[in-house]
Amino acid sequence: MIFFGKKEMKVIGLFLDYLDSIEDSLKFLEAFFKGVVEGDEEKILVLQKEIFDNETLADKKRRLLEKSMYRGSFMPGFRGDILGLTEGFDKIANKAEKIADKYCLERLEIPITMKKKIQDQFQASFSTFEFSKKAAISLMNDAKLVEEYISNTSDSENKEDLIERENIKEIFLMDLPLAEKRQLKDFISAIGKIADIAENCADRIQISLFKRL
Repeated sequence: MIFFGKKEMKVIGLFLDYLDSIEDSLKFLEAFFKGVVEGDEEKILVLQKEIFDNETLADKKRRLLEKSMYRGSFMPGFRGDILGLTEGFDKIANKAEKIADKYCLERLEIPITMKKKIQDQFQASFSTFEFSKKAAISLMNDAKLVEEYISNTSDSENKEDLIERENIKEIFLMDLPLAEKRQLKDFISAIGKIADIAENCADRIQISLFKRL
């Protein structure tokens, strides 16, 4: 167990609350993809707004966290680690919003045979985030678990990458106009970015752990 002062504990609490907000964005996106599979356009539009609103809320929490950070008594290096992680995880909420917007604003048409496969790819990206979040939490309160969760993050990202490659391969084997194939490829790649960013966050956590050891 790592011991911090009261001011530091307040900042850590804000950081953990911020991570919960990032997870909420992905939970809304999870429901969004369920709506895509079901063909429920009304549900999709409602969840697009939920994702947008939650990303705005996460931004407010991030600014509060950054403001509070400089009132704590962290060593400069550890403060930089948390700020770096905050910036990294922020990209995940932004990506969730962009994925929902891309689908709705571009009026994306996903072939029926691909909907479930793309949903499965998202679930792999979501799992990658969840492991990286656990690594971040462990960095604050139980460092001996950090490496295990970092390894889990890497394994999950590799799984997502395989699904992503298969999805792109299948899209380009379909009898679709090239423009539609490229549009779907961009959408699939955007989903994969969530896993990539989560793994990058895990790499930052690994470096922070090494510095503290």
